[in-house]
Amino acid sequence: MNEQEHKEFKITCVVFWMLSGLYERAVCDNALDSSLWLEFLNYTSNELHIGPVVLDLAERSSRNCPWDGSIWVQWLHEIEKFNGDTDAVRGK
Repeated sequence: MNEQEHKEFKITCVVFWMLSGLYERAVCDNALDSSLWLEFLNYTSNELHIGPVVLDLAERSSRNCPWDGSIWVQWLHEIEKFNGDTDAVRGK
């Protein structure tokens, strides 16, 4: 990785964590807004690609908005994508 690529990578990381922090504040204030949770989950899944973080966020999303089927579908998709454990979905 050359110096320019390294600089771009660092900027990308900073931007991700800043936006992630804003999402965290938003879902803290609007914990029952399923569209916000889904947007946060999609952003994290598309930008971060770290299974445990995405799966934890998906589980939190489904706990806060259990009535929203699209969150459950996204969670199952993330479990499949990251070879996660389905026991969490089953409540075990």
